[in-house]
Amino acid sequence: MGNNISKRIEFLGRSDCPHSPAMKKNLVSAIETSGIDKKYKYIDLASLPIEDYRRGYGTPTVLIKGEDLFGMPKPMPIASVPT
Repeated sequence: MGNNISKRIEFLGRSDCPHSPAMKKNLVSAIETSGIDKKYKYIDLASLPIEDYRRGYGTPTVLIKGEDLFGMPKPMPIASVPT
């Protein structure tokens, strides 16, 4: 189970986010305490396509299996053309 869940953890951030270091430290600590593999995927929100729903989250955000750790609903996708 350990490897399975760790591949589904995404840390969403931006290089200029002042809160990312503390959140990353807490995430790593939580992963270590839970006994699962320490792997997670860092995603720079600026690198995602404009229509990717994850760009709607603030930073930092931790997603587990695509869901916000703190229960924030998925943001609506950004329309690539005016509606």
